[in-house]
Amino acid sequence: MKVVSVINQKGGVGKTTSTYNIAALLATDNKVLIIDSDSQASLTLMMGIDPLSMTDNLSSIYDGKNINNCIYASNIENLDYIPSNLSLAKIETKLMTMMLGREYQLKYSVEAIKKEYDYILIDCPPTLGLLTINALVASDYVIAPCETTPLSVYALDDLEETIKAVKGTNPKLKFLGVIATKYVSNSLSHNTSLNELKERFNVIGIIKNSVSSQKGIDDGLPCVVADPKSIVAEGYREVINKLKEEL
Repeated sequence: MKVVSVINQKGGVGKTTSTYNIAALLATDNKVLIIDSDSQASLTLMMGIDPLSMTDNLSSIYDGKNINNCIYASNIENLDYIPSNLSLAKIETKLMTMMLGREYQLKYSVEAIKKEYDYILIDCPPTLGLLTINALVASDYVIAPCETTPLSVYALDDLEETIKAVKGTNPKLKFLGVIATKYVSNSLSHNTSLNELKERFNVIGIIKNSVSSQKGIDDGLPCVVADPKSIVAEGYREVINKLKEEL
């Protein structure tokens, strides 16, 4: 089993969209679990699920519930999920009060199901707090979706520092690279940012800005399922091809 955190401390960069699309593509020939680790529950909502209806969720796991009781089958074959809701925001405060082992809580639960899945993808919150630290400690790899704008590129500096710090606890953690998202090919600013990303990081895919990324939302489906011939779906298939070389 390989655990991958999908992370960027800046919101609105396509982090959740990337998590869902990558997971759906991996599920074509693997058993995959996605974990919504954001109290805003963006991934849960994107899957067409009402977060308030899910009594057993990621918060429950942090509160000591068996992880197997918090896993649900999605409407995509071979793809399961652990939902989130606003109660997860309280977990961060709870973790801060713990004296020992607070960064290992998610890792303990994930290890209990390591024989049941080929991949686990964690959709991290847009902050570098203890929920994100737990995700990184539980992970083997990190992927950072990054919009091709100066502010998004700038936000990667803190992420690099956080990954370096977590490696003291989780030395196997590897930063696989960046997915350039919402790219506008005829924009000077976007091309400048993309070139900077290529100079500094391993760019494992470029996702062009397109309304096709929104197709399927009403049905709780990712773009690669709802609109598989779109340029967005094509971009994520290229990401998968590169990831398979790295993972």
